Amino acid sequence: MQNIKKKISAAILGGILALSALLLCACKGVIAAEEAGVTVENALSYAVNELYIYPNNTVDWGNNLLTTPMEQSGAVLTYLSALTGGNREGTFNLQLIDSDGDTYSFNNVQIADGDALTLTFNDNYVPVAQLTAQSGETRLAVGELTITGDPAENNFTGLWTAMEDHSVLYVFEEDGSFRGLDMSDNASVVATGTYTFAGDTGVLTAAEGSTPVDMEMQLSGDGMLTVTYDSESILMFRQGGADELEAVLAAYAQAQPNATVQVSGPTVVADRTYSSEEGNRVRFRDYELGLFASYPEWMSALEDYIPGAVAVTDGMSGYVVLRDVTDEYWAYSGSNDEYVTQYINDYVLGDYAVLYESDGLDYTSFELVNSNVSNRIATAKINLFSTNHDIQVQTLVFTSTYDNGDSRVIAKTILADYDDPAQFQTLYDEVKSGACRH
Repeated sequence: MQNIKKKISAAILGGILALSALLLCACKGVIAAEEAGVTVENALSYAVNELYIYPNNTVDWGNNLLTTPMEQSGAVLTYLSALTGGNREGTFNLQLIDSDGDTYSFNNVQIADGDALTLTFNDNYVPVAQLTAQSGETRLAVGELTITGDPAENNFTGLWTAMEDHSVLYVFEEDGSFRGLDMSDNASVVATGTYTFAGDTGVLTAAEGSTPVDMEMQLSGDGMLTVTYDSESILMFRQGGADELEAVLAAYAQAQPNATVQVSGPTVVADRTYSSEEGNRVRFRDYELGLFASYPEWMSALEDYIPGAVAVTDGMSGYVVLRDVTDEYWAYSGSNDEYVTQYINDYVLGDYAVLYESDGLDYTSFELVNSNVSNRIATAKINLFSTNHDIQVQTLVFTSTYDNGDSRVIAKTILADYDDPAQFQTLYDEVKSGACRH
């Protein structure tokens, strides 16, 4: 979900990242004495594979100034005199090709020795070069983006409900249309509009009378969707993906004009239900997986986020992940401690990579924990970390019983910020779980 570009050629969004101090020399020819050079910094949120700077009175791009890709937040130092035969200022064209194969073009840019150029996007998703001279003077060059790579995955398609109001089902279709269905009122349409996106960021344009209203959308790493309008934010969580979307739309179309879509509470999957409990709690049941989770209403279940598992989030990058592991546990020939160790290697490391969007990780402080809880099979603690995250993890393997007496084996993993023991304890205490059946 990190791709933040491509749907329509003008709808591009790049985050401005902190810039590294790494400077790579990409020069050729003779460098003028005491020449400071020009620094080009990459804040496009994409690696740049090729960079060309050449006088605007030529059509020849010249040589690629990069010997290795310029990663996100990276920088390169080049010398104008080597590009012009001795001149240390002038009017230049810039061409960049990013890791997706897309091209950024900046024409007729006034550049002088000592300038620093930061390549990024403006608020309208247009590429810009922010120039800062040695004197402190700033200039702005507007460029163009030509998209030639593959279109981005639409991470918004599907069904959503607001955390504070489960009665309205928000439908985001693949074609960029949007509608809100009031499930408490015969699936009546309460909102319509369109949306555009660039990766995990987008704009929802809702029809409100004769005046369209634009709202910002942001997908977070924990799968939540934040919609912001006029300083007010609505937090949504996913209720279904493409398969559930097709089912709901088919039922809705067939039932018109008296539309009734069969759902359990806010969910559209027959094998899933939500119900209210005492103490402002919610009970989520996934009958297909045979699992339930009970949690405070300010938390939420993440449906279909991790295949074969039920996940609950506190909305602050803390999670509880549940699996029914009955069959594989009884098929395992090793000890209980060996099983929980194997479970962490088989599942938890992958869950971490999905939840925290991390391709690489390390781990330390692995510990097996003895427990006196009567239904506890094994417990293990581990610290997982990557460049941007440091997460404490605890996996509990325990037995849970259906109401007919059948015993199941459940693996429950709590993940929270390593430096926030209170977050971990809240997830540990407040998210209850076990086996369920119809």
